[in-house]
Amino acid sequence: MSPQGRTRLVGYLKLGPAVYALGVLTLLLLSSGGTIGGHPLAAAGRPNHEPGAPVAWPEMPGVASGMRHAAVTSLYVVVITETGLPSGTNWTVNLTSLSTQVSIYHWSLTPNVTFSVPNGSYRFTLRPVIGLSPSPPSGNLTVSGAGVTQTVSFVAPPARYEVTFVASGIPVNWGWVVIFNGSQSETSSPESLSFQVVNGTYSYGIGQTGSYTPTPAFGNLTVSGQNLVIAVSFRAPTTYLVSFNETGLAPGTSWQVWLGGATAGSSTPSVVFNMTNGSYAFVLTAGAQPTGYVSANSPGNLTVSGSAILLNVTFVPAPYLLTFSETDLPSNTVFSAWVTGLGGLGQAGVGSFGISVVNGTYAYWVPPVWGYQPTVPTGNVTIGGASVTVNVTFLPQPYTLTFTETGLALATNWTVVVANEEGSTSNASTLSVPIGNGTFPFEVFSVPGYTTGPANGSVTVTGANQSVSITFSSTANATRYAVKFTEVGLPVGSEWSVDLNGTYWSGSGTQITVNLSNNSWYWFQIHGPSDYSAVDAFEDFSVHGSNLTFRVSFFDVVAALYSITFTEHGLPNGTDWTIATGHIVSSSTAASIAITVPNGTYAFNVSTGSQYLPTPAGGTALVSGAGVAISVNFTLGPSPPLYPIEFNESGLPKGANWSVDLGGITSSSSGPTVEFERSNGTYLYSISSMPGYVATPGWGNVTVHGVARVVSIVFASTAPAPPPPVFEITFHENGLPNGTGWGVVIGSAIETSLTNRIAFADEPNGTYGYVVLAISGYSATYSGIATVAGENATINVTFVPLTYPVIIVEFGLASGTNWSVTVSNNSTGFHETRSSTSNTIEFELPNGTYSISVSVPAGYSFSLSTAALTVAGHSPATPSLDATPVSHPLSTGPAMEIALVVGIGVLATVAVSLLAWSRRRPPTPTAAQNSLPRHT
Repeated sequence: MSPQGRTRLVGYLKLGPAVYALGVLTLLLLSSGGTIGGHPLAAAGRPNHEPGAPVAWPEMPGVASGMRHAAVTSLYVVVITETGLPSGTNWTVNLTSLSTQVSIYHWSLTPNVTFSVPNGSYRFTLRPVIGLSPSPPSGNLTVSGAGVTQTVSFVAPPARYEVTFVASGIPVNWGWVVIFNGSQSETSSPESLSFQVVNGTYSYGIGQTGSYTPTPAFGNLTVSGQNLVIAVSFRAPTTYLVSFNETGLAPGTSWQVWLGGATAGSSTPSVVFNMTNGSYAFVLTAGAQPTGYVSANSPGNLTVSGSAILLNVTFVPAPYLLTFSETDLPSNTVFSAWVTGLGGLGQAGVGSFGISVVNGTYAYWVPPVWGYQPTVPTGNVTIGGASVTVNVTFLPQPYTLTFTETGLALATNWTVVVANEEGSTSNASTLSVPIGNGTFPFEVFSVPGYTTGPANGSVTVTGANQSVSITFSSTANATRYAVKFTEVGLPVGSEWSVDLNGTYWSGSGTQITVNLSNNSWYWFQIHGPSDYSAVDAFEDFSVHGSNLTFRVSFFDVVAALYSITFTEHGLPNGTDWTIATGHIVSSSTAASIAITVPNGTYAFNVSTGSQYLPTPAGGTALVSGAGVAISVNFTLGPSPPLYPIEFNESGLPKGANWSVDLGGITSSSSGPTVEFERSNGTYLYSISSMPGYVATPGWGNVTVHGVARVVSIVFASTAPAPPPPVFEITFHENGLPNGTGWGVVIGSAIETSLTNRIAFADEPNGTYGYVVLAISGYSATYSGIATVAGENATINVTFVPLTYPVIIVEFGLASGTNWSVTVSNNSTGFHETRSSTSNTIEFELPNGTYSISVSVPAGYSFSLSTAALTVAGHSPATPSLDATPVSHPLSTGPAMEIALVVGIGVLATVAVSLLAWSRRRPPTPTAAQNSLPRHT
């Protein structure tokens, strides 16, 4: 098969109606000499025919006649002829049906590529060959009952030249931007930047780099057969000192200022910047992490205008709200929360309420509400420079746990505590508690004079109500055991008491003793003088065959505070370690940690984020009227596993060097990632400032807990955006006489000219509404939209003179006689003659002064009272003429009249008396003629 006969089918056929699909498939196979079901479609690959000759589709066996008629069609030859390729060069044409989107590829080694296709619209496409480009590279053609020939030529592409921009005056590795020809944009750190272009004129713009300004900033250049070099010089700005002085921070506290995109910090009272003239926003923060300080001066604004600036700012400790917000309780149901940390705080409310706290870590407890249980009743929350909300969800208890007692006297109160929550009390024989599924401990408070069985235990609820039987037995003859409460810390003779299961036992000595029954459960609460408080003032206990003693420590709530001082040995300098005493958590890198507490017994735990192990790791400290010193020895333990911490940046120019400080250790990179390895723990990080950029976040904490961590940092440029390229909008007028003034308005700008050109310069890309000022006596398109899109815009304005109809009417010529009128304006060169065999001749004339002449057949003559007519947008004075006969001057016959009428606001009558050789009556005018003015 010849190269012209090679065909590749591209695309697919939608399986629409079977006949249509079969017809299209037959067409494609016929063009390549294919078959359907083994049936030959062409005897010799392709039918031999001349261009334009129809080709009948062969009938196919197995196709119904109706379907066969729909699928059979005629083919016509499409020939693509090329010029410019060397002889024997292989080239390819793709022909695509615009209706079916089916494509056929043919290639050839000759100047012709031939297709056989049915009627329809097609798109041809060619590709470059051996460095030569086709012209046109593509196009559309239509086959409609005849063959089509399309000629293309292959030509060498135009020569390209290099335009190089060379920068000077900016720091090494600073990026800079060139916007070339409105659409091409390059960002680079080298000192030069090049573009490859063909001959022509191009616009360019240079972006401002940080605070460095370029010269030139924009312009046009012309490439004409050789390379070009454009030198760009950047000028450093003049800067002035901007100083921030603070008061209110604790000595040595780190604080930071963000000013116009730059960040600086200090542990002294001053932070200083160098800034150029301009207006800037600033934000103040205190400490490398939230420390509870805020400033009323932040955020703020300042303006630098040719001189240094000093701003005094003040920091104060900031309270934050720890808010508890509930869901799923019935409307108007009160719930409560208790917070411990720097003392104990409790509060209650409906829906939500806030407790005012300072920075620190707090434990909280949300008690149940009757019939409802909080899903997470306890937890810890850290306040770190911001308010925090704890969401509490209550779930209804779907089942009932019923306790039934026997043995108590009628109307005796008894109490049960389930799952360590608030107790429920009843004076009946039963006591019910709403509860969910699970296993729950319970305690039955003792009742004086009775033993309880069981006094405690557990009960399991699994999808149904449960009941527990409690038996109370009289203790009139039962063995009783002494429970002694011994106080320390009160002045001699002070009154104090013990609330024991709701019964008060009081005394003024150092000891209160109560005899209690065996196998019973009790609770007590200690009360003292108003200016004293008891440590561990509330507890519960049970009696099991022995006496008990409880030590009660009172302390003066105002004065009696003592220090527990922990001193470490063995840690490297600067290593952070922590003491947790009750709800007080204190950390330090110093050798000692001191905690101030009243008298009492305190459990403590010692920890460190390093691989050092403490001895002791925990214990108790007894404070009794004096400070306590505890020594902690650290020894090196096995190395903890390390996990990677990656900081990934985006937004910096390629190759820019940036750094991260993680826990006092700084690492840098000129790539997108800074890496560390750390053991489990929480680490403070900060991002170093980058000129011209601001990092988000600039600092924070990252916690390692057995897995690698990734922190994303986004750098945003603070440099003002480069000025947009600007272009010229040019208006060209035609139609006005030379020297006529005209004008155009865009926005609030107006330009006028006595020439045919008006230009608006320095317009960035966009759309602009314009208005052309009206010119008397002319019409034009007076408004429109000018679009600037990367190149200059040109608007053509055509002024067309307003014209007025001038109608000349004759009376007196024989019907069908030919006559003419000539109208001339020597100043504008206007000259027009019109003839008529009717009784009217019409002209359309603009404003101006015209001469008028009339031509009539032999045998008639006339005289005009005026040979000139002025059109000035309004009706001119009406001219008149007198006519006399040529052969019979004394004839008294009727005259032929010619009336000149100017319509549309211009009404003038020129009466022309044409004297005939013999007087005759004028013909009767038509209705149209009667409507015209006449002069008799």
